[in-house]
Amino acid sequence: MEHKTNHLDSSMSLFEKKKKEPHLHYTHVIQTLNFKPRVSTMSKVDTVLKEIISSTKSTEASVKELIAFVKDSSSQHPELVRNLLAKSNSSLEGVSLLGLKNESLVSYINNIVLVVLSHLERLESDSETGSSAVERSIIQRVTLEKGVKPLEKKLSYQLDKMIRAYGRMEQDEIKAEQKLNDRGSGENDENDENDSEEDSEEDSEDDSEDDELAYRPDASSFAKLTSAKTKSKPTSSAVSTSNEKYRPPKISAMAPPTAVKSHDLDANTTSSKNRKLQSMEEYLQEQSDMPMVEASVGSTIVEHGRGGVKTQHDRKKEREIQTYEEDNFVRLPTSQTKKSFKEKQRDIRNQFAGEDWSMFNNNKDVTRQGTSRKRKATTVWDKVKKKKNT
Repeated sequence: MEHKTNHLDSSMSLFEKKKKEPHLHYTHVIQTLNFKPRVSTMSKVDTVLKEIISSTKSTEASVKELIAFVKDSSSQHPELVRNLLAKSNSSLEGVSLLGLKNESLVSYINNIVLVVLSHLERLESDSETGSSAVERSIIQRVTLEKGVKPLEKKLSYQLDKMIRAYGRMEQDEIKAEQKLNDRGSGENDENDENDSEEDSEEDSEDDSEDDELAYRPDASSFAKLTSAKTKSKPTSSAVSTSNEKYRPPKISAMAPPTAVKSHDLDANTTSSKNRKLQSMEEYLQEQSDMPMVEASVGSTIVEHGRGGVKTQHDRKKEREIQTYEEDNFVRLPTSQTKKSFKEKQRDIRNQFAGEDWSMFNNNKDVTRQGTSRKRKATTVWDKVKKKKNT
């Protein structure tokens, strides 16, 4: 508190001294109060702005002087620059095809002559010259063959139309002059006038037809397309008369070969190469680790276990019958019939412990029956299958 009071007392004494001494400057007061004077930044900004304004004025004056010099000294430019300035606003000009062709032909002939002269000089002296002429001749030859010739083929149709139009225009001018001369002579009668009108109508019709044909599309391009189509697609008559085996095109997608269905195995139409070997299929099924489709437990038991278990052949036969019935909407009659008393007694006698022992009591010649080529159809499915195959 004492320090603050001393500071205030000193400041008050300074202000009182200023009142008494008006010539005392304000900076002395700041120095006595221990404040450092700051440099004003506004003065620096003002100087920078003044420099910018002066530079812009000088650049503006120099640009105006340059524009005035260009406008005044237009006559001092060379001829090439004046031509470029004159064509700057107009559309660009391309290279003339006929001019390029003529110039390249002349240059090619000139270079060929130079090459021949170089060969003649080489016969007299051993000096090898003319390499530049050979290079230039190659350039001109490539220009003619790869540049001019394809463009001429593309533009030939349009050029022919333009030439025909120009010739037709000249003919029209000649006819108009002849009509004016005939009218000026005064020798035309009414009949002649009628004839001339008819002729003029015919000529106008012909001219209109010519005009319509003059702007028709190029038929040669369509001919190329049609020829390509006819080559790719043969005619119907050629297809009908040809006895060759049909081979599908390699471009179009083809279905992959699928497994032969069970009811197609006995058909005559299926080829032997598409059939799978049964023993190989069974071996692959046994050796593979993939899950196999098996029938549910108990569905393969026949006659409560007395008839054994359905084999794969039996299940396959049942599937064939089922597919045939579903496809043809026909229910085949079952071959099961009521057994007589003798048949029941025979089954009881031949079966023991769920197994069939009838082969020991069979008096038929099994070998002869098994090797017989012709067998009669015993079941309904065998009869249907025989009819389907025939």
